[in-house]
Amino acid sequence: MNRSTNYGKFFRHPLTSLIQNSLLYPVQLYTIDKRLHFKLDREEQKMAHEDCIFCKIIDGDIPSAKVYEDDKVYAFLDISQVTKGHTLVIPKEHTKNIYETPPETAKELFSRIPVIANAIRDAYQPLGINLLNNNEPVAEQSVFHLHVHLIPRYGDGDGYTPNWITHTEDYTSDDLQAVAKAINEQIKH
Repeated sequence: MNRSTNYGKFFRHPLTSLIQNSLLYPVQLYTIDKRLHFKLDREEQKMAHEDCIFCKIIDGDIPSAKVYEDDKVYAFLDISQVTKGHTLVIPKEHTKNIYETPPETAKELFSRIPVIANAIRDAYQPLGINLLNNNEPVAEQSVFHLHVHLIPRYGDGDGYTPNWITHTEDYTSDDLQAVAKAINEQIKH
């Protein structure tokens, strides 16, 4: 079943049909480097639980290919299947992103990640796996319910291409210590 819709100049993406059918919150679509991005107004980012597509998946209102479920966590295949077995792992408690997630919810979520990752490894024998979590639109978060992508890796050209630009030469050892100190001073115990 083809879940994508042709938006002409927009990249074809599996979530576009959900957007078109108003199953997702209102978004403005635009492209950069042939990738679909979502530009959200500040108000639209304050998605309520009842409007959340992932909460609707948990509640069974929207079908999913469930990989794992217990009383705290739900995991299902990402409809984009960037690589075979690409899985999303989400807390059942609605929380927008890592910044707003209570530590106990994070503990429950992240304790399931190795179990699910090992199941993906055993089922498909990938060469490796990427864990990815996007927070806020600038980091390409498009669904405002905390989720972790488990993206199995099968080698070059498998569909996923992380793009890192190193800035090693931009920081001295003293600069790194200053950055670390500024972060450490903000940790609340």
